[in-house]
Amino acid sequence: MYAKAVKNFVIAGHGSLETVKSMLVANPALLNTAHEWRPNDDETALQAASHVGYREIAIYLLKRGAPLLITTVAMLGQVAALVSDLISRGARGGASMALNIAVDIGNLEVVRVLLT
Repeated sequence: MYAKAVKNFVIAGHGSLETVKSMLVANPALLNTAHEWRPNDDETALQAASHVGYREIAIYLLKRGAPLLITTVAMLGQVAALVSDLISRGARGGASMALNIAVDIGNLEVVRVLLT
């Protein structure tokens, strides 16, 4: 029964904010639980919302304690946070090109992150 609830919660994460809300109120443990679609293919409701671009669901889940994912940061358009996260994880290649692009498009936030 619990596996079915997890699956339904992840399915709701793809586009039904009201279902996500009601299921999470009824069972808070669903927040960070992943459904395994097939071997090595797990997905949480936050991952589901992120990959289909459902901002409202992603923000709702983040406010309730779901961990911020790099895919969610990208989907929410938080480019400077994404760049900062990549750098903190050891990414160094392409920094000059990224800086040039950030300057070209006038993204001062990213320029600041890259220069720090």
